[in-house]
Amino acid sequence: MVTVIHSITFDKRERLKNAVVITPRGIVHVEWTCAAGDWCWFTSGNGDAKKLAMPAIERIKRCLGTRPAASRGDVRCRHCGRTSEDGSGVCARCHQTYEVG
Repeated sequence: MVTVIHSITFDKRERLKNAVVITPRGIVHVEWTCAAGDWCWFTSGNGDAKKLAMPAIERIKRCLGTRPAASRGDVRCRHCGRTSEDGSGVCARCHQTYEVG
């Protein structure tokens, strides 16, 4: 059996949120969060399964990860056209107005 990416979920701002990776040694749950201004991932599962899941997690990050900081200034809000601060496509003001609630 090989390591398989079972599922990937995104938050409402279209950023990576959770993933499930199945390895021969067990299941690894991956969660992405903003820690100290950086988009980081954390895993849960046993040590052997985590070691086998590392290439799959790096593949997810490489293919679907967040935009690099240099290009975030070019992303515009899909509601008003202002610059999106975090590169998600929604500025902070429109996030409060349209996305919440």
